[in-house]
Amino acid sequence: MIGEPGTRPWVRRALLRRAHRHGHTVHLLGVDATPDQARDGQAARGRSIRAGSLARHARRWAALRHGARLEGFDTVRLLPRADAARVHVIAFSPALVAVRAAERVQRCAG
Repeated sequence: MIGEPGTRPWVRRALLRRAHRHGHTVHLLGVDATPDQARDGQAARGRSIRAGSLARHARRWAALRHGARLEGFDTVRLLPRADAARVHVIAFSPALVAVRAAERVQRCAG
């Protein structure tokens, strides 16, 4: 589970490379929030974020939202911010994980 650093391309490349090297699947679950929602959420948890940092994160998040499927994630899901509070458990189907891993092996071999 990663947060803001996960919007940085080099962090995602490193995670994907390491996970795939060890035979793991990688799932991207993003909470899709506006900058105002993100700022409000940080404030509600007693954190602050500088405007410049939030702006950079928002730009990277916008790019990631549109290109994540091309980066090598096994699954990509975007969860609207309003729905995130209702999530209590995240589980991955073993069958789906096996299919995605087989697809990745085929991509690497072909």
